[in-house]
Amino acid sequence: MFIQFMVEDQSGEILVNAVMKKYRAEAPIVAIDYGIKSYKGIGKFKRGSNAINIKSEQLLNELPKRIRAFHFALCDRANVSLFIIVDNDNRPTDDFSKQLESAVRDNNITIDRVFCIAVEEMEAWLLGDI
Repeated sequence: MFIQFMVEDQSGEILVNAVMKKYRAEAPIVAIDYGIKSYKGIGKFKRGSNAINIKSEQLLNELPKRIRAFHFALCDRANVSLFIIVDNDNRPTDDFSKQLESAVRDNNITIDRVFCIAVEEMEAWLLGDI
């Protein structure tokens, strides 16, 4: 199995990497390889492509293109999942979830994918903040 993670920042990458290392150590029977691509912030859904959106390296900027790129890179592999992990950042969670799903549906993405929306900041979970 292969899991590709897309996270909005380096602290998210550190968190996912720690969790996956622990999981792999505790469940050695299940062979899981993974990759993590971290971005420089969450960004915003934008309409239209331009150099600023692409160069900004923020996750939501150009999200459909980023997901399509992973789709094409991974679609020929068996047992592949794409996890997109983002903070909610005070957005209405249902609306945000619909926007994320729309980005996938509108681009005919067929690989398994999971949107993980942290209602609180991921860093709060990492630090054990109640």
